[in-house]
Amino acid sequence: MWKIIAFIIFGLCLVKAQIHLIDSRCYLAEGGSAENFLASEDVAVGSVLGTLGINGDPKTDISLSLREKDSPVTIAPLSKNIILSKPLDKEGVEGPASVYVNVICDRRMSNDPSFLIPVNIRVTDVNDNSPTWIGAPYIVNISEVTIIGTRQPMTTILVVKTS
Repeated sequence: MWKIIAFIIFGLCLVKAQIHLIDSRCYLAEGGSAENFLASEDVAVGSVLGTLGINGDPKTDISLSLREKDSPVTIAPLSKNIILSKPLDKEGVEGPASVYVNVICDRRMSNDPSFLIPVNIRVTDVNDNSPTWIGAPYIVNISEVTIIGTRQPMTTILVVKTS
């Protein structure tokens, strides 16, 4: 009976060791070829924008770095976290409207070639700019019996510029 239990424990240890080997190859865990994240333009500098889904442990198995040196993001040391280092701006005025970087993943203690993992960060808009109206003021005639939420074709709305 003890031999069977020992054999099962040995088998489980062997399976765990094989899983560990598979997990340290710098592949994306979900099998993709790139990572994509969304980031609001009002996210604070120093915030985590996302966590890379790369197999391996940055503390022991792999090392991660960015190919781009002037990027508005960094990788937190010994982690898979993408950190914002410069402000973002959907309009592209006070920062980039999108970020595209390449993460270099190297297996430690291996001669395997590096993996290059593209990371795309799309910046989402926040209503932080007041609208500007050209040629204002406008007068729009709408019937008082119009039901709330009704949409009218643009040709039926009379817009008159007044001085």
